[in-house]
Amino acid sequence: MDNCCRECGDDTLQTQFLATGLVLVCSSCGAVLDRDTDEIEIEILQDEDDYFEGDEDDGTSNDSHAVETDIGDRQVPSDKGSSKVIQTAPLREVQTETVLPVLSCKSCNGNTLVYETINDTEQLVCEDCGYFIEETELVSTQEYTPIAGSSTAYQWARAPKPKFANDAPYIAKGKAESVEVIKDISARLSLRQELTDQAVKMFEDIYPDKKFKGMSNDLKATLGVCCVYSVAKENGVKLTLKTIMRLHAAKTKLFTKALRLIKAISDKPVPYQKISTLPEHILASGRFPSAFLDKTSKLMHVCEKGFVTQGRDIENVIIGVAHLVWISEDIGKRKSVTLKQFCSDHNLPYTIDCRRLQTIIRQLLATLTSHLPYLTEPIRVSKVIYYLNDIIKYGQTAISRASRKDQVSLPQDECRLTAVSIGCQAQLEALPVLGPPSMKLKRRIATDTDQFKLPADLKVSDLDREDVHDSEFSDHEISSYLLTSEEVEVKQDMLKAEKKDK
Repeated sequence: MDNCCRECGDDTLQTQFLATGLVLVCSSCGAVLDRDTDEIEIEILQDEDDYFEGDEDDGTSNDSHAVETDIGDRQVPSDKGSSKVIQTAPLREVQTETVLPVLSCKSCNGNTLVYETINDTEQLVCEDCGYFIEETELVSTQEYTPIAGSSTAYQWARAPKPKFANDAPYIAKGKAESVEVIKDISARLSLRQELTDQAVKMFEDIYPDKKFKGMSNDLKATLGVCCVYSVAKENGVKLTLKTIMRLHAAKTKLFTKALRLIKAISDKPVPYQKISTLPEHILASGRFPSAFLDKTSKLMHVCEKGFVTQGRDIENVIIGVAHLVWISEDIGKRKSVTLKQFCSDHNLPYTIDCRRLQTIIRQLLATLTSHLPYLTEPIRVSKVIYYLNDIIKYGQTAISRASRKDQVSLPQDECRLTAVSIGCQAQLEALPVLGPPSMKLKRRIATDTDQFKLPADLKVSDLDREDVHDSEFSDHEISSYLLTSEEVEVKQDMLKAEKKDK
């Protein structure tokens, strides 16, 4: 084949890979020549049935058909049995721009390949998967024949795209998304716009802290939710952490870590909310009357004094107490209603932990019932419902008697013998210990030595004398009872400190 262009005669033919295949292109005049025939032409790969639409083939004729083009007046013979049609065109219609093949990424099959300048070097990178693609590693989606003499291996080498490949500085993400989460949670809780702004400001104030470096976006969003929780409790909104966790689907450990961060970073820790004020919020779906909620709050206060609420889910405690109060209002009809059925009828969440916790509450109430002033024998757990009103009324007295200081621990054998002697060993073993978990208090039988006895030379009437004079006491004895102003201030400070510790 002659290496000269038939149009201009220059020896400037180059082999290029166009969309139609390998062709010869003249770099001087831009003519496109077929590599086999050396004719000025454009290869059009076209299906025979689509091109010769309407023609019929009887299978016996091998005649050639002449095809006349719209842009030229030359006719080129074409074989009907071939799927390749040659169409001629004048030079002014020939495209002189090089047409690149359709390239795709071998990793994700994406075709969004762009050049990026990395370390003063242009590198072809796939925008979809973010991996480097070398020049010799491009894969075409069209069939082609490698150029003669080329020894390209066509191997694939992938490398992760650097995090700081772009010229723009790295900007930490998560703040804007967390603010949107704060606004969404506030809207679902129907909080005022003022409280929403306070939660956003609280999050923005603690966000620049160095503890946020390297924190995940999920933890940042959870921290924003905890800001809403803290602001809501500061402003008296009845809210529990479990309600927040239902609105924001995150793991429990994220909420725990977020609350610890708020306590460590912020000057305002999450305020404590009295348990007796939460029944109205937790039992809102049941639409109970105010008298029922008030009675439930009072019984919750008794349970809090009995150390049942420490380290337990407050929602489960309130639901268990509400079930007992609901049964006590009509024992004859409601005694057989289970906790699960009660929760289902009043749209309250039911869990197995709630049922187990209610058993502990029943045992606590049985312990307090046994210490009521007018009872002398222990009460069974099944009979506690009949004494709820008395427990609420005389709860403080029962708690004082059950947790008095003169109750000491007895040896295990002695405790068993004492329980057997009064015939209530089963009741004592079933009742929980009333007091902090670390104290392990036990009940003791009162004896005659516990009664207060006056000296033989002193009468009871002497304690209530009204005609007492200073002359009956010495100056040294009187001065021992008097305190200076400094001593009074020290005593008052000590009393205040003791109240805070309680």
